[in-house]
Amino acid sequence: MVSGAERRQRRGGASNCEHAYEVLAQNLRSRDLPKAVSEEILSMCREPSRRVGDRALTNVITRFQSKKNGSPRLLESTTVELQLAYELERDSTVLAYFNQVACRRVERFVNNGKHHISTITVDFLIVREDSLTLVECKNEDRLEKLRESKPQEWIYANGMPLHRPLLKWAEERGLRYETWCPRYLDGIWLSNLEMMFGAAREEGVNGVTQHLIARIENQLRVSSKTIYELLQCIDKLTVQNIALLLWGSVLYGPERRIRISDTTRFHVFLNKEAAEEHELRVEKQALLDASPVTSWIANASTVDFSRAIERQKALLAAEDHGRALNRYEKRIKKKAPSLDLQDLATSFHKSGNRTRRISHGQIEILASVVKEDWEGGAVSTLSTLCSRVNHALAEAGCRPVSRTTIARAARKVKDETRALNIGGMRGFQSARTASDPRVRTLMAQATLESLQIDSTVADQFVLLYEDKPKLGKSTVYVAVDCNTKDYVGFAMGPGESDRNALGSILRDVVRRHGSLPGRLLVDRGPELTSKFVREIADRYGMSVSFAPTGSGRTKSFVETAFKRANNLIFDELPGSTRNDKKGRSVDGRFKGRATAALRMSRQVEIVESIILEEIPRITDDEGISPRDRFNEVDRPRGGIRISDDDEFMFWTSVPSTSQRIDPCRGLRLSTGTYVSNELLSAARRGQMVEARLDCEDPSLAWVRTTVGFVKAWNSEIYFANGLSLHEKKMMHFRRRTERATKRKEQPGQADSIRQGLAQAVKGELNEKKKIEVDGPRSDESKATVPPSRISIPYDEIGEV
Repeated sequence: MVSGAERRQRRGGASNCEHAYEVLAQNLRSRDLPKAVSEEILSMCREPSRRVGDRALTNVITRFQSKKNGSPRLLESTTVELQLAYELERDSTVLAYFNQVACRRVERFVNNGKHHISTITVDFLIVREDSLTLVECKNEDRLEKLRESKPQEWIYANGMPLHRPLLKWAEERGLRYETWCPRYLDGIWLSNLEMMFGAAREEGVNGVTQHLIARIENQLRVSSKTIYELLQCIDKLTVQNIALLLWGSVLYGPERRIRISDTTRFHVFLNKEAAEEHELRVEKQALLDASPVTSWIANASTVDFSRAIERQKALLAAEDHGRALNRYEKRIKKKAPSLDLQDLATSFHKSGNRTRRISHGQIEILASVVKEDWEGGAVSTLSTLCSRVNHALAEAGCRPVSRTTIARAARKVKDETRALNIGGMRGFQSARTASDPRVRTLMAQATLESLQIDSTVADQFVLLYEDKPKLGKSTVYVAVDCNTKDYVGFAMGPGESDRNALGSILRDVVRRHGSLPGRLLVDRGPELTSKFVREIADRYGMSVSFAPTGSGRTKSFVETAFKRANNLIFDELPGSTRNDKKGRSVDGRFKGRATAALRMSRQVEIVESIILEEIPRITDDEGISPRDRFNEVDRPRGGIRISDDDEFMFWTSVPSTSQRIDPCRGLRLSTGTYVSNELLSAARRGQMVEARLDCEDPSLAWVRTTVGFVKAWNSEIYFANGLSLHEKKMMHFRRRTERATKRKEQPGQADSIRQGLAQAVKGELNEKKKIEVDGPRSDESKATVPPSRISIPYDEIGEV
C-alpha cells in the first residue's frame, strides 16, 4: 500500500500538514461550524488532491516556495495561479492558503435536466481571520467557453461568472466562493510581483533603515518623483530598496502598468489614492491600445467592406459633380444619409442557403470517421480519408458525400490535437499556435532572479581517456540569466545528463556569483524533476518552474546557447557529427568517428572559454553585450545569496542508498568504502541520517548523522588529490563505467556458487525420478554420470 508521503513525492508537491494546516485548524476552532464540516475542511486540505499539469499541455508548472505557508506549493500555471499566489503572499489579511482542494459530493446540473454527484477540485482555499474562501482560477477565454458550453452551471453575479454548484456547496458549509482571472497586460504586474517578492525574500521590509525611509518621505512630500530621480537625490538607495517598500505598502506606484526597473517612468507616491489615480490614467491608455476590434469591421467580410467603399465613392462623386442619383442610389442614400461606411456596408455574408444537404446518419458517420482516422492520425492524406468515409457510408447503406464536405469536416479538427495524437508532446509543441502577447510573461527585472538551465549532448566525438582510445560524447550544461541573457554557469562532463552534472552546474553558479536563482526554469527531465532538486530548492527557498515537454520556446535563451555552441564550436572541431547527419551522401572517412582526434580535456577548455567569455560579449543592435548588461552597476540584483560552504556541498552531492555505518570499517557504498576518524567517532556517538557521494570528487563522501555533518574518503584520495575539476569528473565517470561493466560481465562468486548448487540439486532430482521409472542403475551407468550430476546429500545443501 502506498503511503501518503510517497503519494506526495510522486505528485512533486509538499504536504499541507505543516504550519498552514495548524493555522487552518486554529481558525476552524474559532468559528461556530459543525464538527462534521470542520473535519471535512481539514481532510480537504491535508494534501493536494491530484497531480497538477496532467491536462495542461502548454502550462509552465511552478513549485513555488511560499513564505506565508512555510512549505512549497505546486502551481499549475505561471500566468494564472502563480500570479494569484504572489498576491496572496503580499496580502496581509491572508493567514495561509492551500491549493488543489477537493470539494466532494457536489451536486451538479446536466444539460438534460438531471443531477449527479461528483468531486470538483478547486485551485485555492484561502484562510483569513474572518472568512474561508474557495477560489477557482481561470483566464477570461476559458470562463467564456465554460459559460457557453454549460449555461446551466455558470451564472453571472456582480459582473463575474460563478459556478452555481460550487457556490451552493460553499454556502451550505459557511464558506465563500469566487472566481479569479488575470486581466490583459498583467505580465507587467506579474514581473513586478516577482521582483518585489524576491527583494522581500532576502531581507524583508526591515532591511531598509528608518533613516533611508525618512529621506525618501522628505523627497516625496512636495510631489511624486520617479525612481531615477530618487536614486540621484539619495545616496545608497537602490531599486531593490524601492521594491521592498512597495511590497510592504510603505510606498505606492503604478505597479500594474509600469515595470519597476523602468526607473525613468515609474513614479513613487506616499499616498495610495494618488498612485491609483496615476495608474488609472496609464492603464486606460494601455488597455485602449490593446483592446480588440469591437466595431462593425470585425464582423464584415472583405466583399461587404469593399462594397461599402464603392458606394461611398459613387455617392460622393455624384454630389461633387451635381449628377442626379438613380433609383438604386436614392435607396442607398435614404438608408444612409450620413454616408457612413457602417450604414453603406452590404450583408452578403448573411445571405445564401446554408441548409445541410446530407442526412443525420451521414453526419454521424462522417464525424466518427474523421475523429477516429483523421484526428487520431490513422490517415495522412485527404484522399485516403475520403475513401474511408465513403466506404463506411456504403456499409451503412447511405449515399456518399462530396470531397468538399469531407475536407470541411477535416478542417474543423485542430492541428494541435492531430499533432498530439501523431507525434506526441513534441509534435504538439511544434504545431500549437502562438500565445497572445497580451497574456505572456515578461523577463525577470533583476539579475540572477530567474535562470534557465538545460543540457544537450555535444555534436562531436572525442577521446574520453588519456590512456585509452575510447570514443564518446560529452554533455554540456549551461545556465542563462533571464534578465540579461548572460551565461552565468557552465558544466561539462562525459556520458549522459545526470544528477552529478546538475549539482556541478549549481556549484559553478554559486562559485562565480555567490547566489542561487530565486526561480529556476528547467524542462521535465528525470534528473530535474527528481527528489534531489526538490531538496535543494526546499533547503534554500528556491522556486522551480517546469517547462512543457518539447517546448523549446519556453526556455529559448538556453536553446539559443546550444544552437550557438553547435554552430560556432562543435561543427568546426575534428570529430563533428555534422557530416553524420547527411547520411550516405558523405563518405565514412569524413564522419565523426573517423575524424575524432581531440581529447576531452582540451574540448572542455575550448568550449568553456568560448561559452563563458566570447559569446556573452557579442553585442546586439544597441551595441551592448549581455555581459555588459550583467555588469551594470545600477542594475537590480536578485537571487538567493549563499556561500560555497560545506553545507551547500552536502546538498549538491548525490544521495546514496546506504543506511548504516560500520563503527569499525566505515561506510560501504557502491564506489568503495569511505572512512575517516570523524566518521567513526560520529558512528559511535550517534546514527547515520543520510550519506551522499560528491558530484565532482570521486574520493569524497558527505555523511549526515544525528551528531552533525562529517566527511569521509576512500582509497582514491591520493589519486584525486591535485587533479583539476575536469580530471576529477573524468575519474568519477571512469570508475562508475568500469564498475557497471564489471558487474554486468562478471557475476559475483556467491552467484556462481548458488548456480552450481541449484544445478546439482536439479540433477539429483532428475536421477531419482529416472530410478523410480527405470529401476536401479548398474555400476556402469553410475560411472557414466556427468560430474555436474554427482549425487550430493540434500541435507548438506539445504533448501535452494
